Amino acid sequence: MAIQRTDLFRTRRLSIDFGETVSMGLVHTKGLASVLRARMQRVMASFRSATDWRMPHAMRRLQGLARLF
Repeated sequence: MAIQRTDLFRTRRLSIDFGETVSMGLVHTKGLASVLRARMQRVMASFRSATDWRMPHAMRRLQGLARLF
């Protein structure tokens, strides 16, 4: 009985989380876009101020960000 109850609770929580993820998709997308924009600006700033030895690292970070799009 107790095992069934916890399984039911776990399933219900998963479905609630999933429903929130779907319904809040637009809000999350907007927030994610602003976060990505801020991170991109930060990467570009560090890229501009990068010395020669930091250049490959900045390029790798830019390529990693480009892979997201």
